[in-house]
Amino acid sequence: MSISTSLRWLLLPLLALPVANGSSAPQTAPAAPPTADAVPVPAPAAPAATPQAPATVWSGAAWPWQRASTLAQLGRRQDTLLSGIRNTTTFEFQVRRDRLVRAAELDLGFTPSPSLLPTLSHLRVYLNDALMDVVPIGNDQLGRPVQAKVPLDARLIADFNQVRLEFVGHYTDVCEEPTHSSLWVNLSSNTTLRLGGQPLAMQDDLANFPLPFFDPRDSARLELPVVFAGSPSVAQQRAAALMASYFGGMAGWWRQARFPVSFDRLPAQGHAVVMAVNGRFPSVIADHAPVKGPVIELLSLPDDPQRKLLLVLGRNDEDLQTAVSAIAAGNALFRGTRVQVDEVKPLAPRKPYDAPNWVRTDRAVRFAELLDYPQQLRASGIAPQPIVLNLNLPLDLF
Repeated sequence: MSISTSLRWLLLPLLALPVANGSSAPQTAPAAPPTADAVPVPAPAAPAATPQAPATVWSGAAWPWQRASTLAQLGRRQDTLLSGIRNTTTFEFQVRRDRLVRAAELDLGFTPSPSLLPTLSHLRVYLNDALMDVVPIGNDQLGRPVQAKVPLDARLIADFNQVRLEFVGHYTDVCEEPTHSSLWVNLSSNTTLRLGGQPLAMQDDLANFPLPFFDPRDSARLELPVVFAGSPSVAQQRAAALMASYFGGMAGWWRQARFPVSFDRLPAQGHAVVMAVNGRFPSVIADHAPVKGPVIELLSLPDDPQRKLLLVLGRNDEDLQTAVSAIAAGNALFRGTRVQVDEVKPLAPRKPYDAPNWVRTDRAVRFAELLDYPQQLRASGIAPQPIVLNLNLPLDLF
């Protein structure tokens, strides 16, 4: 090989190197500095937070009549424990004759066992044997207090109603034992039944008495105001006490009763009893003609026909006592809007310890006489509920 040929092969790699001022590979040009007229581009705004859904509003809130009753107020003063073998509980409620229910809801409060299988375990809610809703028990609810709102079909509500709760619980997928200790749900006594609707105007007829002043279907405390024209005499107080005793006896010890007294002023709402004698009528009946004897009258307020007044009137205190005695005797011949009492047959004097709410002390008492409801002496199941009978004894009996 000649020297020139060798030099040519040695110089070929050098020709491939980049030249400082030559047309080498293009380089990235530096970014131009921003001008004074350049407008900065704002950073993208953070996405707006999704608005939370408003709290569920009960559909019955718009109705003029409202009633909310907890299970404690309906007789369940303690929590109810549902288990695998005792998985059903029922409570009853009634509706006044002068009320029409248009909306109903059960605000259910319960605490499930932490050992339940979520989703498979649930509660079924029935109203008058019709399924209203199924409340599933989620994984995040196990062992914690839970609140669930269950709408009830108001069209199914009658005078007497039953709500039944059934617990369906599972703690494993196979080979379950119904008596297992992990199968339980605690139903809170603060579970609330809400009713909404409208009051109904009843006809002014004493044939319906003691309606609307007392309705045995109403489980709420009886509150019946008594109105006098002014400070009552001793005889008028005695007549008012007899009237309160009559209504209080119908209300019973569990419902309780209250009789607020006002002078020449009607309560802001509800029905009332007006007791007066000639010459001392309250202003609400100032235009009423003087009576000619003991009178019992039913009157609607002109500006609110749904509110009723029971007028117990007389020429004097003796007539007032006679009119109240006719009411307390349970006279079934009341008809129309006004009754004049001509005569009241005296009742036989009461004997010691024969009050209706006390247990008889002069003879043996059968269990059937102590029942509060027909099925009270029955119990069934693997672990049946205890059978309880309530009785009242005279205070001075030992």
